[in-house]
Amino acid sequence: MAISRRTFTRGVAMALAVSVGGQVRAQQSRPIKPVKMITPYGAGGGADAVIRVIGADLERQLGQPFLVENRPGAGTLIAAQAVANAEPDGHTFLMTGHNTHTVNPFIYAKLPYDPAKDFTPITIVSFASILFAVSSSIGVKTVPEFINWVRSQKRDVTFGTWGVGGSPHLYGVLLAKQYGLPLIPVAFRGEHETIPEVLAGRADATFGSPMAIEPHVQSGALTALGMLGAQRFETMPDLPTFTEQGLVGYDLNGFIACWTTAKVPTPLLETYVDAFAVAGRQPGLLRRLVEVGQVPVFSGPAELKKRVQEDAPRWKQLVENAGIKPS
Repeated sequence: MAISRRTFTRGVAMALAVSVGGQVRAQQSRPIKPVKMITPYGAGGGADAVIRVIGADLERQLGQPFLVENRPGAGTLIAAQAVANAEPDGHTFLMTGHNTHTVNPFIYAKLPYDPAKDFTPITIVSFASILFAVSSSIGVKTVPEFINWVRSQKRDVTFGTWGVGGSPHLYGVLLAKQYGLPLIPVAFRGEHETIPEVLAGRADATFGSPMAIEPHVQSGALTALGMLGAQRFETMPDLPTFTEQGLVGYDLNGFIACWTTAKVPTPLLETYVDAFAVAGRQPGLLRRLVEVGQVPVFSGPAELKKRVQEDAPRWKQLVENAGIKPS
């Protein structure tokens, strides 16, 4: 069949447009529209505060709005799926905890995203500081005292978490199994919900960030019993870790990381990596991270990828120790 000159010319033009468009996209080095920062954390918590501070600095550097979207619930699955399904152009971030990549594969039989293929690593933002607190009316000061108090109760004792597979959930269930305690997790959408439950007497204990819990410790309403992870936190130097109090297996730190969509143009990815590095050198931003209970890191993509590979087996073991089966 003969092809007219007009048809041929139109076809060549379309092919050139596609080729040029692909080249432009491949060469794109800055965001060309607002960037969504999707997070599983509820508004008002420590992690949410971190993300908003960083977003403001990225907006200052790159000249595009960085818009935080809170999509809490389902152990980070809702937020992760939203980013996995987003257009793969590097204009959607997933600002999430370690569990999206290091825990969820071991507690969910089927994930709505592929941890290895659906995201491009940008950086570890910070290590999370999480502490364990109870109502001061209980009258205990340490984790061992709390264990003895739970044993003395003739009822189930509840502790607040914010999703299956998060550090608070895994560590709380591990505590219950290690010491044979009737300690029951109650899931909420974030620490902004769990702490009021303890203050109101509807839950006995909760995990949370120093930013959210420390004011209630200072007021006398809550008592902080111990810090998860490998070290004490800067703003609460007198609060010992679980490990320092003789408990074994509570030294693994969670972290907040930034990922973007798959197939992001390399120049754009490099711009983001550089922008996070610049943000990580701002004294005011670093001070704010510490204020909300974070240990600043800003590592870059290689360290994030390495950290996931190294930590995943340890979190898998913690999941198994807690007796959690994939479902």
